[in-house]
Amino acid sequence: MRWRKALDGAAKSLALSLTVLSLPSPASAQSVVARDGEKTVFTADSAGAKVSVIQSGAGVPRIEKAGRIVTYAGDGTVRRAHYPFILAPEAKRALVIGPGNGEIVGVALSMGAEDVAVVAESRAMADAAAVMAPAAMKDKRVKTLHGSAAKWLKSAKGPYDVIVAGLDSQDTLEDKSAITVESFAAMKGLLKPAGIAVQWIHLSSLETDDMRKLAASFAAAFPYVTVWSGDMNPVNSWIALTGSVQPLLMDGAGVKKRLESADRIDMVEWNDPYSFLSFYINDQGGIKAALDGMAAHTAKIPSITSPSITGESEEMRRSADNFAFWMNYRSPVTEHIKVAEHKDTDLLRTYFAARSKILNGRKIGLGGAAADEISWYDKALKDAPGDPHLALSYLAIGLAYYRGGLLDKAAAQLEKAKKIAPDRAVIRFYLGKTYEKMEKAALANAEFAELKKLAPDYVERMYLPSRNNGGIPLN
Repeated sequence: MRWRKALDGAAKSLALSLTVLSLPSPASAQSVVARDGEKTVFTADSAGAKVSVIQSGAGVPRIEKAGRIVTYAGDGTVRRAHYPFILAPEAKRALVIGPGNGEIVGVALSMGAEDVAVVAESRAMADAAAVMAPAAMKDKRVKTLHGSAAKWLKSAKGPYDVIVAGLDSQDTLEDKSAITVESFAAMKGLLKPAGIAVQWIHLSSLETDDMRKLAASFAAAFPYVTVWSGDMNPVNSWIALTGSVQPLLMDGAGVKKRLESADRIDMVEWNDPYSFLSFYINDQGGIKAALDGMAAHTAKIPSITSPSITGESEEMRRSADNFAFWMNYRSPVTEHIKVAEHKDTDLLRTYFAARSKILNGRKIGLGGAAADEISWYDKALKDAPGDPHLALSYLAIGLAYYRGGLLDKAAAQLEKAKKIAPDRAVIRFYLGKTYEKMEKAALANAEFAELKKLAPDYVERMYLPSRNNGGIPLN
């Protein structure tokens, strides 16, 4: 029997998503189901659609629009929000298109932004974000603009170091007017010479042809484009199209400095720039090959459409298909991105090779072939033994074994994860729980003692049911 069949649905999703410690966000089309202990803490009207902030019984808020979930607190946004501010040489002025849960604004401020302009589709959505993240949204450095993103892109006053779009909602098509050649060209015109613009794409919200049209529109507007993956999870994945008017200069020292300013919980690779840089997919040349023959999307030709078939299985299928599409066009980062130090080249090459093997393991894991999945991780271990994302891959499969009651196998994989990343609290916690279930008290107590040193309040704050599908910690 295929090993993952022994797991329930939540554990399957969990095993796939823990690779980046960013559990699956609810799909944009997911209808709201009332839960015990919930309460509405904010409600307003947005062009005839009701916008609400709902607080779960565990105290975790989410935003709903027209009865559908838009975003939770946390839900992986913070990690992806860091990407543009780590890639950009400076981040003093930022333009954020869509506030979402407000956390992206907080990231911009924490990464050194002195001026943040936020475009919200309506006052109701901006106010909902302010309920979720009041300190960020009400900061004196933040100015909120209401209305169509396409409109504000034409009238905004640059130049900006960083422009971020598409991260506010899982529905990439929330505002079609902002994903045209014209809007992307307006973004380019608002950038400083060394600035970058990032368009995030949630891969489950588009069929592959429409995703390619969106990417073709972006590539038509910017002289230089690089494509980055937001994580290694085929089932709930995001892609970052990154445009600039100058080639990116990626140097290990600069990236490391910016990573160390980031949130260490959300940025797993906070002290490892080579791990971060290996999320690169391709550059302008690679994207041209991927988009060969694909026409761009203009304001006069609304050719990008919402998927005709909805539902969780279809969203998972689209995400996996689109993830596989981009992985077919991966090219070594060292061949295209300029590096400032010679040592960067060799380290990037080994990390990139390891990342390819990890991705192979993740793909095989979708089919349930556990032994083959692990063998790819073991191969990656030889290339980049310190890559923290490899530790999280071992954690994901170890947790799946744990959930399935295969404790000896769980312990073996969790021990591999611990050896790579001994300072990750989630690994210590589950290794301790595994040994506890195996009735190996001394080993369990040793792990819990180390956990207490790493995160004294970890156990008290880990169970947040509505935030993470049944009490799985986010860090």
